Amino acid sequence: MNFWKKFEEGIEHILRLDEPPHKVALAIAIGIFVAFTPFLGVHLIIASCIAWAFRVRIRIAAIATLACNPWTMPFIYGGSLILGNYLVGDGSSLKIHNIIDLVNHLGGAFLSLDLSTFKSFFSALLTAAKPFALGALILGSFASLISYLIAFFAFKHFKIEKDNP
Repeated sequence: MNFWKKFEEGIEHILRLDEPPHKVALAIAIGIFVAFTPFLGVHLIIASCIAWAFRVRIRIAAIATLACNPWTMPFIYGGSLILGNYLVGDGSSLKIHNIIDLVNHLGGAFLSLDLSTFKSFFSALLTAAKPFALGALILGSFASLISYLIAFFAFKHFKIEKDNP
């Protein structure tokens, strides 16, 4: 079974749920927002906890985090850095050489296990953290709002058609 067939079946399953459109759309928006955070490897856990707190479908929120994947990651994280640099604007803008330094310091820190190398890594990381966090917060909020609106109206429309054959 190919990817698109599985994807279509997943959408049909979500559409058949007996949930109000608001809850489905909120679960999707939570997953999209979490996908924009820099916490790679724990997106599913974070989305599941937030979905549980909001009492929406955990599975839908977890699936929506898959919006951050190897094909979209450069755009999501690159856009977050660019927007964050633009908004911070205090002369601490992140340049490509800062990112290269960060990667080099990370590799060096793990290879040498030297305390000064770890300090260099965290110094380079802090240079990137402020603009990245700000950009990710804004882009994630915007993307989750748009995804909520699209999902809400799409599911509301589907429910109306389903109830009135």
